[in-house]
Amino acid sequence: MVQLKKKSDALVQQHADSLLRSVDQVATLGSALRVDQDFVDVSSDEKYAVTGIYSFGKGLIKRPVIQGSETAYPRFARLRKDQIVMSKLNAWEGALAVVDESFSGTYVSPEYPVFSLNTETADPEYIGHLLTWPELWSRLTPRGSMVRRKRTTPATLLATEVPLPSLPDQRLIAERLTLARRVAEAGARQVADLEALRKGLLNAAFSGRL
Repeated sequence: MVQLKKKSDALVQQHADSLLRSVDQVATLGSALRVDQDFVDVSSDEKYAVTGIYSFGKGLIKRPVIQGSETAYPRFARLRKDQIVMSKLNAWEGALAVVDESFSGTYVSPEYPVFSLNTETADPEYIGHLLTWPELWSRLTPRGSMVRRKRTTPATLLATEVPLPSLPDQRLIAERLTLARRVAEAGARQVADLEALRKGLLNAAFSGRL
């Protein structure tokens, strides 16, 4: 089952890579994003639902709620739906994500720059797929003075060129990529269900219940 999941994920990624590389129009991410400054001062008496980011395009992760007195950060950024979050330390290995409704109202530390999306030039769903593109990650790989620390700055992200077609084309590409991902996920669930059924039948047979 694990091998089948890896194979289906690889096929989805190949499909995404093919679609994104076929786009002729390119622009910097700065034409679609701007640095957001929705910070709140951390109070030692308050509790904060903190969010982190998985690497390799796997999205956001909810961390345990913390007391303000448990952090050394003087302020957090408060997330809203359709914002983009980046890990300074791991952006080059895919630690970027679009905020969905379930993470709206949670917080990130200053180590996770937050960006607002210009919906006149970029579609959130398309950008979400773009952030899982390994080619983008490679373009964010630290160079020059940042190599030793392996940190990606907001300025680097905004200056990075990406495929950015018209909004209708973005939505069409996003629709195709979302469908491909859903088909792959449904296939993986079906394989998992069949494996669970097989094990259940074997257990029943060996215990004499069949």
